[in-house]
Amino acid sequence: AAYAQDEWNPSKQISAYAGLRWEGIETRSDSAAYQVSNQSSVLTPLLHATWKPDEKSRDQFRSSLTRSYKAASLSELIARPAISQRFPTGANEVGSPDRAGNPSLAPELARGFEIAYEHYLSKGGLISANYFYRRISDLIRNVVALEDVSWSPNKRWVSRPQNVGNATAQGVELEAKFRLDEAWADALPVSLRTNVSFFDSQVEQVPGPNNRLTDQTPLSFNLGLDYKAGPTLTLGGNFSFKSGGPIRVSETSSTYSSIKRELDMYALWKIDSHWQWRVSVVNLLTQPYTYLAEYRASTGALMNRTIYAASAGLRATLEWKLGAGK
Repeated sequence: AAYAQDEWNPSKQISAYAGLRWEGIETRSDSAAYQVSNQSSVLTPLLHATWKPDEKSRDQFRSSLTRSYKAASLSELIARPAISQRFPTGANEVGSPDRAGNPSLAPELARGFEIAYEHYLSKGGLISANYFYRRISDLIRNVVALEDVSWSPNKRWVSRPQNVGNATAQGVELEAKFRLDEAWADALPVSLRTNVSFFDSQVEQVPGPNNRLTDQTPLSFNLGLDYKAGPTLTLGGNFSFKSGGPIRVSETSSTYSSIKRELDMYALWKIDSHWQWRVSVVNLLTQPYTYLAEYRASTGALMNRTIYAASAGLRATLEWKLGAGK
């Protein structure tokens, strides 16, 4: 990889930098049965600018134009198969496919635009809003297909990563970090951190509806609180929410995931400048998580439902900070 970058300040309120990066990756495997030789490279320019409405304030607008590059991982390229444990011989089912890599994968490329506003509070708090848009080409996604394979005389269902086409993604991210007494003078000195994100995407080569990116959550929310109850005691917790819903993976397959809610709480007792006890209770809501995978074709349909049980946990940790108090 190699890059060049230049920064300049046209005025006290405006700063900018532009860059150009080249990256090349070569992957080889000398396995006798599953040889791989894959080369990819990309030239990615970027432009970033910051504008402060008031040069004496830290409040600012940020904007970026980027071109990003995501190369296929080693596990996605190496063709050596992982045989289904349910059906190690003979024919398997579409719900229990073998898994194998794809030596011919091309890297994902994305062109993007981003704009953000950041407002800084008097005591170090931050409130920000961010919008992004990305156009993705050569999207990598696992596709299940019936194949003639070298490791079995029978046709087998195989899940392989494929470049399935183009996609668009966009989203809004809102974040706030501050102490409550920054907003209300008589409030307790509770530190609050929260963020909420709204995402939307569309894979063009997959018929809709719900033809979105498989790793994108339409809505996520986090809320954390930290309260210094005394000179040596801090109490806090964090609540997180992630929406689920259906995803159309291809013309014949789809998935569904349920909503995730998690609540963690902790107490931190500082013994001295070096030692402290932390007691945490995790996953207090103990909400199970459901995942569905469905395959439909003219020959029939198959649905796999997996329910992941959840349980709360208690953790006690004695922490020692090196160099504390110096």
